[in-house]
Amino acid sequence: MSGPRALDESFLALPLSALTDAALTRAVDLGCEHADIRVERIRTQNISLRDARPEAFSDGEDLGLAVRVVHEGTWGFAAGVVLTAAEAVRLAEEAVAVATVSAAVNTDRVELAPEPVYPDATWVSDYELDPFDV
Repeated sequence: MSGPRALDESFLALPLSALTDAALTRAVDLGCEHADIRVERIRTQNISLRDARPEAFSDGEDLGLAVRVVHEGTWGFAAGVVLTAAEAVRLAEEAVAVATVSAAVNTDRVELAPEPVYPDATWVSDYELDPFDV
């Protein structure tokens, strides 16, 4: 495999900065020690065969947004499928609410390793042959 795969333009056209700013700003305002956001797109393609002949084809795409926080030493997480700044704020609030409820059963405070911030980090699944080119 050659170097890292590029993100396609349709994904980069999503409001990634607005989502990030909204979620992380709200998490900081709520007193989180740590917060991260993930925007994920999963593309699928299914081909059905009958007697070795193509019978049906379907393409799919799922988009999602997840916010993870550490609030008062406890993890919280929330996810949704609406990619708006308002939803990113709501998910940050929900993640803090989950952390608050989880704190009642958390016996060990979360202590993160000292690690630098990685702004605008991306990850693309590894593959040798793009399945959508087949």
